[in-house]
Amino acid sequence: VLIEVKIDWTQERILKEIKVQSEKYNVSEAVMNTVIKCESDYKRFAKGDGGKSRGLSQIHSGYHPDVLDEMAYDPAFAIEFLAQKLALGQGYLWTCYRKYY
Repeated sequence: VLIEVKIDWTQERILKEIKVQSEKYNVSEAVMNTVIKCESDYKRFAKGDGGKSRGLSQIHSGYHPDVLDEMAYDPAFAIEFLAQKLALGQGYLWTCYRKYY
């Protein structure tokens, strides 16, 4: 039996997930918040770069063709994606990271 759980992705819930993922990947929670605030203003369905950048973390379809829209717009995926890339020293992938760091 598969049970689907719907999460209400309020800003409070997003901030909690950022904290969880920053601790999991040992990256700065403040950096994650700065990037997400700057890139999407915590808007789950944000679009940028002519629709090529999607979701909270503005994952660019051209650079990450393996990330489907469904994934990019999923806050849990987007937040963990950002944390993983930061842990790999790839913050430079985000304009807002380059702007502030």
